[in-house]
Amino acid sequence: MSIAKPKGKYMSQSEVVTALATLTECDKKDVKAIVTSLKEMIVGQLNTKKAFALHGCTKLVIKRRKARKAGMGRNPFTGEPCKIAPRAACNIPRARALKALKDVVA
Repeated sequence: MSIAKPKGKYMSQSEVVTALATLTECDKKDVKAIVTSLKEMIVGQLNTKKAFALHGCTKLVIKRRKARKAGMGRNPFTGEPCKIAPRAACNIPRARALKALKDVVA
């Protein structure tokens, strides 16, 4: 069985659901419920444990981005001075491919 190519640069959620339903020969409704539940589980794990690993595929972690003070900078294109706005500290999700995925792709 082959799956359809994505219409855009990446597969949308509906395209992923359709592809998984085709590969597993399950109902699209059931597959959509599983994908939605997986997304909710990942968000829950990232909120509590700050990490989530889908073994053999990827590891998602939360990184803390530091705050940035306001100041003066320089526009790299024109060379004119410009004001840099302050930025509050926040949490950013980061993804990393695990060794099993790297070995398959390489």
